[in-house]
Amino acid sequence: MRWTVLFLALVAGCAGHERLRQDDPRVSEAEVIEARESDDPTLTPHLHRIVLERERYAPEVVVAALGALAARKDPASAPVVARLEHDPDEEVRFHTALTLRALGGREAAEVLARMAADDESPLVRAEAAAP
Repeated sequence: MRWTVLFLALVAGCAGHERLRQDDPRVSEAEVIEARESDDPTLTPHLHRIVLERERYAPEVVVAALGALAARKDPASAPVVARLEHDPDEEVRFHTALTLRALGGREAAEVLARMAADDESPLVRAEAAAP
């Protein structure tokens, strides 16, 4: 019985990664959060796809992808994440600022400075300006 539960959990985790790997817009927030815990580097381009094709995904999935990219700290993610600087969703912009700060680098700093000065949301401006 214990092995059956373990097997089912493993299959469920793989299924989530499969939907992510297939760039399926029906991928859930929970499935993306699972990917955050994975050290599989082949998932990073699929997390980038969620950001690059943001309009295909629910905002909570985009936020989860940003969190996963922040955790991975791949410097190649900064230019991808920077594309969300003017996203219409305040929460997405807020998490964009968090992710850019986590990634660091010159481009991230430049985008954060613009967001701190120009974003329409006081919450986003404050987060972008945070040290």
